[in-house]
Amino acid sequence: MDISLHWLNKYLAPAGLTPDEADDLLTRAGFPIESRTDLPTGDVLLDVEVTSNRGDCLSHLGCAREIAASRSSSTPRELMPPVIHDPSTHGHVSDHLALTNHESVVCSRFTARVIRGVKVGPSPDWLVTALESIGQRSINNVVDVTNFITHELGNPCHVFDLARLAGAQLHVRFAREGETLTTLDAKSHTLRTTDLVVADAQRPQSLAGVMGGKDSEVTPSTTDVVFEMATWDPVTIRSAARRLAIRTDAAYRFERGVDPRTIDDAARRAVALICEVAGGSLCDGVLDQGAPLPAPTRITLRPSRCDRILGIRVPAGDIIESLRALEIGVEQVSEDELLCTIPPHRLDLTREIDLVEEVARTTSLDVIPIQDRLAINVRPPQESERAMREVGALLTGMGFYETVTFSFTSPQRAALFCPEGLSLLAVDDDRRKAEPTLRPSVLTGLLECRRANQDAGVTPPGGVRLYEVASVFAERDASSVEHRNLALLLDAAPPSAKPNHESIQRAVRTARGAIETLVRALAGP
Repeated sequence: MDISLHWLNKYLAPAGLTPDEADDLLTRAGFPIESRTDLPTGDVLLDVEVTSNRGDCLSHLGCAREIAASRSSSTPRELMPPVIHDPSTHGHVSDHLALTNHESVVCSRFTARVIRGVKVGPSPDWLVTALESIGQRSINNVVDVTNFITHELGNPCHVFDLARLAGAQLHVRFAREGETLTTLDAKSHTLRTTDLVVADAQRPQSLAGVMGGKDSEVTPSTTDVVFEMATWDPVTIRSAARRLAIRTDAAYRFERGVDPRTIDDAARRAVALICEVAGGSLCDGVLDQGAPLPAPTRITLRPSRCDRILGIRVPAGDIIESLRALEIGVEQVSEDELLCTIPPHRLDLTREIDLVEEVARTTSLDVIPIQDRLAINVRPPQESERAMREVGALLTGMGFYETVTFSFTSPQRAALFCPEGLSLLAVDDDRRKAEPTLRPSVLTGLLECRRANQDAGVTPPGGVRLYEVASVFAERDASSVEHRNLALLLDAAPPSAKPNHESIQRAVRTARGAIETLVRALAGP
């Protein structure tokens, strides 16, 4: 995540955060700086490493929040979110646009606003400078605001030219097989029924959560725009983006999760900026469709539990202060019980241990002692563990090699080993291609492994001997069946020799001896 130091300082009071301070505080908070670049403007570009569960920090405001919450800074700072100046409104959005969200499961919230009479042109210097500081190219004042909001607040958004939407309608739906969409990069894509789109009355106008369409892009001739801010199912967005090989800042954030409750303030900020830099008049009201908003997440935190895990005493008052600095609501229910309300942007906080980690991060990991020795309780191995250890020792002693083979096979091979009364179990996944069937026997993998050895010319004395302990799968009456089996495979004769009665009998006796040895060792006479 590229962060401009000048941009970051806009959300901190006092400002004046230096590159070294930003590096130190973000690293202590768990966001190390991968590189620092001095820009000709006097700004510094920081490449911040953000883990996949912290989508809230894919924004300048998110990083500023972490810095303001830190108790390690010699200069305490306060978070200063941007002030929103709502523009005056004229007319109603429903007079100019209709919205239908057909897929509220994968689009839990879609909002649309209309701004009329905009003047599309170059962006003001402050907006151009902000975008260029993180390597973004200025396009025009309206589009630049959407890119600015993505990097300021972490809420991707999009604008359509209202006049180019057929029927003045927006439909959130899955694409129809074979529909095409030319994206803003001028590339044409053939869509599948698994691709989620935003369409007008006739055709797709954007690939949802990934990239807009060229047919409805905002140009210098645009006068009325539709501003969209939504949230999408991460898996659906990731699948479409990877299949079509499109990587965008929007998709990167949606793949990590954007809470629908964060949309209102972010959208208000965006349309206010559009009216500021491009003029125009905002229509009253918002078209808003999707699933009901999720209830706030509430987690109970025990200070005593926090102390035991961290190994230090953290007073309850300090815990409350640390969590509130992260915008986590805290109510002290009793001496050892804090009821914490998680803010919408923190999708990663779901358990008590998550809050303990937040206390550790904001308090500073440096104050947590590191012991020279760690006392552990060693429990005796369970029966199943002892049995597996004995199986391995015995079979290895008899010349068998353990294998770990793939759980999938082709339907043709699986059918050869499917037990009577059961049917094959397969997965519906394009990535599995020719091998979509879960193995009903470990032998399918052992035979593949034996063939690989044969092709490689492996000829150990006594022939190849393989074994594997693994799960096998089938289906009975629409319910899956899973067992854990031991499978053995050994050569009846060297590959160069033709098997005869004597060699086959020798192999059978060897296999029977291996089985009887295992039975005696594991179950007794």
